[in-house]
Amino acid sequence: MTVTAPDASPSSPPEGNGPTSSVGGVPLVLLPSRCFVCNDDDAEPVAVGQDFDCSSSPETFLAVRCRRCGLVYLNPAPAPSELEPTHLLGRDLGREIARFCQRLGDSARILHVRGVEDLDHPRNAYDAVLLTNVLERVDDPLSALKATKQLLQPDGLALIITPNTEATVCRVFQGRHWSGYNFPRHRNLFCAQVLGQAARMAGLEIVSVRTGGAAEAWVLSVRNTMTDWRLPHWALATLNRTWGAALMAGKAIEWWQQLRGKGGLLLTTLRRPAE
Repeated sequence: MTVTAPDASPSSPPEGNGPTSSVGGVPLVLLPSRCFVCNDDDAEPVAVGQDFDCSSSPETFLAVRCRRCGLVYLNPAPAPSELEPTHLLGRDLGREIARFCQRLGDSARILHVRGVEDLDHPRNAYDAVLLTNVLERVDDPLSALKATKQLLQPDGLALIITPNTEATVCRVFQGRHWSGYNFPRHRNLFCAQVLGQAARMAGLEIVSVRTGGAAEAWVLSVRNTMTDWRLPHWALATLNRTWGAALMAGKAIEWWQQLRGKGGLLLTTLRRPAE
């Protein structure tokens, strides 16, 4: 099975984003939540924000960090039925996916999971499973990791790509405007330690953990800031017109941050143990 990743044009902002619109939409049903790793709600606030991306809801959302393991999660969080499924593939992911697949060879059976519905496939059937922009969006990441294990053959590999809460771009825009928050769609956000702990709980072995570039995260975070500060329309329009140049600047920043282990994406390769 050959996996291909659509490559959006770098010269224009993502479609479906309305940075100049006011926050509106339909109120969501919000439910209390807790850390799925520790099964505890002892957490400290780390960010408060709105849906800067699509203005889908008028609520303000709170992201908290578990005091025990460091998982960042929404509390309260939208009920699982409140959000439409999303199948997004970031522009920064295509190259990483291609490299992973090339190492596996042309004969490898690879499943690219873009949503929880894609986890409903035959067990023990795949040499590799890709989860890109998935784990941070699902209601139960541990169940998703366990389902991933069941999809793999023994010694099969899984590649998890998700925003990195220890990235420099997160530190710069933390508290509200980091695009990785993506209120209210990102329910759980990971650092390497937390994702590794969750993987072990699911019965998966850690093969490697590194960070990847997220150039677009810098531009989107700047746009979130401009939107929140209600800057004039011409300022946002200028950012949209110069999107390609802004991405190039973001790539230069991320090149250096990857060398420091602080890239915007967390790339974790996991293995199903041989039985």
